[in-house]
Amino acid sequence: DPDQDVRTSAQWALRKVLDYNPNRPDHYFPLEIKNKWVFSYAIFETITDTIRLADSLYFRFDRFREFTNILMRMTSDKKLMLRENSSDQVWLDFSANIGDTWKVKAPGGNAEWTVHLQSKTDTVKVPVGTFTNCYRFWFQFNGADNDWVEWYAPGVGPVKRIHYGFGMREYVLVHASVNGFYPPANVGQPSEKEVPDQFHLYPNYPNPFNALTVIPFDLPHSSHVTLEIFNLMGKKVRTLLADQKPAGHFEVQWDGTEELKQEVASGIYFCRLQAVTPSNQAVFQVQKLILLR
Repeated sequence: DPDQDVRTSAQWALRKVLDYNPNRPDHYFPLEIKNKWVFSYAIFETITDTIRLADSLYFRFDRFREFTNILMRMTSDKKLMLRENSSDQVWLDFSANIGDTWKVKAPGGNAEWTVHLQSKTDTVKVPVGTFTNCYRFWFQFNGADNDWVEWYAPGVGPVKRIHYGFGMREYVLVHASVNGFYPPANVGQPSEKEVPDQFHLYPNYPNPFNALTVIPFDLPHSSHVTLEIFNLMGKKVRTLLADQKPAGHFEVQWDGTEELKQEVASGIYFCRLQAVTPSNQAVFQVQKLILLR
């Protein structure tokens, strides 16, 4: 708005209600413990804790893109730094100009990209909502079949990624919790938790797994939910959940143990989710899990 008083009032309201400060250096990728981004294909990225190294505070991600156990921090000049061993590299630069480029290396050194800042004004529509003024970064691989294009929204962080591998795969944001708030369903709407439109049991992550796996599911309405693990013979191994739940997105962990907390053997297991529709009809979905000790 051209009226400075209107802009000032709007920014105050955003800070007060959504904890969104457009002048914060990390506002394009909010860094706080417990912030979580859930993408399609059941990809979860969560900030688990912090660590102070060389007088800088780093935020630890259990997963970021295809990498695990990643340390990141945001500088005062809006550069997202990724730390490996004892050195930092600029992963994303939100202070760059359109057309600027820089080099990044994958943790472990297995890949290298040239990053291009292509836009600062994209509008991106994903299941969580529609976001404007998104930054678009192109990770150009120095070979073939490993390019990435990523979009970051103000106050939210990553909202969409496309991987151009052997076949294109699009990862879109389906759920997020950022600084204790949920992103709005649409631009201009109040912040509220996105209600899924259908009953769905997602594939567990990781799969195969060794010690712990996460099982996500969606409920479009309140229901009594039962989540159970069965072996190949159809014998129930563990009841993970049996409770009334409101509509929303949920995650349940399984540590590869049976009811008495004894470890089960390596092999194939099945996870069954049961819920009840408003018309009192039972619905089921099943996913296959692979446990490798």
